[in-house]
Amino acid sequence: MSNHNLKNLLHDELFTVLITDDEYCLMNYEQLRQKIEDVEQSWEGTTTAKGRTLEDLTVYLLSCVKPFQVTYDERTPMNQLDGFVEILSYNGHNPFLQEIGQYFLAECKNENSPVDINHVSKVQNIIHKHRMNVGLIFSRKHLTGAGKFEDAQAEVLSLFRGEGKRILVITFAELKAICLNKVNFLTFLREKDKNLRLFKIETNKLETEIRKYGKLKKEGLITKEEFDSIKISLREAYAL
Repeated sequence: MSNHNLKNLLHDELFTVLITDDEYCLMNYEQLRQKIEDVEQSWEGTTTAKGRTLEDLTVYLLSCVKPFQVTYDERTPMNQLDGFVEILSYNGHNPFLQEIGQYFLAECKNENSPVDINHVSKVQNIIHKHRMNVGLIFSRKHLTGAGKFEDAQAEVLSLFRGEGKRILVITFAELKAICLNKVNFLTFLREKDKNLRLFKIETNKLETEIRKYGKLKKEGLITKEEFDSIKISLREAYAL
């Protein structure tokens, strides 16, 4: 089979599904690492500084996806959106991007508390008002009810089961893991979406995650400093 890319598939609809996430989403992990460090440093600062650094990280990461045009701090007569994303026309075909719809939103929560049902309900309300299919929540911590069908976790699952609309919560620990493991952000979003579709609920898997990164350290794939940093972030995210 010949190699396919955006350029040579411009007029070949039969094979456009073979375009990779890496072509749609160009990652610069060094820049991402710097943005992550900015967020960590903001935890000692003011509330405004905390919110701004996570919003900066969110907008940067979303902007890595070529078809995404991200507007920072979009204001409507009813709401203020941390990130408003429009999916522009693009060469080739990607079923996941197509299903998201033309617009979606991103909200940020750089606070030392979990994403509770009030936060989920707020995003759900915005999705309904503006007729969107997807809302992302970038958060320092995890959903309440993790590993169970209750609280915010239950609200997310019920929304998808009832209306097919998705709220995807992305923790700071996951952002660090994306950077550390050099995961493509578009691939990460697709996996998040697939897990929700299959009702694979987010679990409180702290010890499992720590063991996984401990193994990487033992094998020399990450440094002790990197392991200690991701371990702290994981404990932050799962401290519900």
